[in-house]
Amino acid sequence: MLEENRQNWQRIKDVFAATVEKPRAMRTDFLREICENDDFLRTEIESLLDAYDAHENIIEENAFDFASKLSLAILEKLDALEPNGLTYKFDIGTIHTNLGAAKIGKNDLESAITQYEKAAEIFHKILEKSAENRGELRHLALTYRYIGEAYQKSNGAESAKRNFQKSLEFYNKLETQNALTEYDRKDFEKLKTVVQSSSNQK
Repeated sequence: MLEENRQNWQRIKDVFAATVEKPRAMRTDFLREICENDDFLRTEIESLLDAYDAHENIIEENAFDFASKLSLAILEKLDALEPNGLTYKFDIGTIHTNLGAAKIGKNDLESAITQYEKAAEIFHKILEKSAENRGELRHLALTYRYIGEAYQKSNGAESAKRNFQKSLEFYNKLETQNALTEYDRKDFEKLKTVVQSSSNQK
């Protein structure tokens, strides 16, 4: 039950992170496609989006900077005091991912990329030590996709393609383990199309 709850919460966080990047006018259709018949998931995401939108305009930039510095400080402490505290590091990686999404919302693409790259670095460290690595593989696939999308928005076509290809590498590993969820599969197929399209344009 504990593992099931963690997986459900992780799915909520993943779908929320993907949804919050979309323009508000596109979120309803995006959620309908991603959630399909999962009313519980859609309701949870809609509730989180309402809370996010309510506070988005009143959060100061220095609050994000403070949160980032605090996350790094916590990571350093965990490295020193609890080197095997992988769950905590996983959550810190997720914090950086969420901070990246917040920066995307403010159109601060450079800062978003920095946050996503910090998340990727943490997930890579966990992957080196973790016996059960599907969660890390999935987060690395998502994080590199987010980095690619940020570069795409800033007209960094080559950097976007490079990070999309990294994302595909991790989705391929999940596929090898028969661990692709339905959401993963949709993302995987879309990414392959994007990368193929960018290759054809050369």
